[in-house]
Amino acid sequence: MSQQKPIATTGQGFTPTLRHDTYRTIDSTKASFKGEHVFITGASKGVGRATAIAYAKAGAAAISLGARSDLSEVGNEVQKAAADAGKKVPKILKLCPNIHGPYLMTRSFLPLLLKGSLKTILDISSGGAHVVIPGASAYQTTKLAILRFSEFINAEYQDQGIMAFSLHPGGLSRQIWH
Repeated sequence: MSQQKPIATTGQGFTPTLRHDTYRTIDSTKASFKGEHVFITGASKGVGRATAIAYAKAGAAAISLGARSDLSEVGNEVQKAAADAGKKVPKILKLCPNIHGPYLMTRSFLPLLLKGSLKTILDISSGGAHVVIPGASAYQTTKLAILRFSEFINAEYQDQGIMAFSLHPGGLSRQIWH
């Protein structure tokens, strides 16, 4: 039996086939988040933006968006997605930047989450939280901070039912420097 060479940890080459469509069995318009309040960090682009739109289609009552770049366009997209799905248009709260925004949003929304049935926080981080690439220190440091922040939320609030997840979508082709 031959030994295989380990795959590099930068995320490149993990998936041989890239897909840009959705699965037919996953349709957020069929889910019900009526009355639920969610907040999503990293919501201006990519996975975070798609997640915000999915919650709008699922009927979330309020969606808080955090990102390091302008959120006006995604806020409009979220409202349109809800209306197109026949759901009530959610209240939108926008907050930036990369680590300060998620911290302030968590601090503001934690009392509401503790009262609700859905006690989940989803922070968008990056595989960059786990590697060191020259020239990416500002970006990777904030993503590591998001990861650690999610871990602290779990440590401090797990007894009250809060679960915090730090999503690391992997290697995606996107413009992170603009």
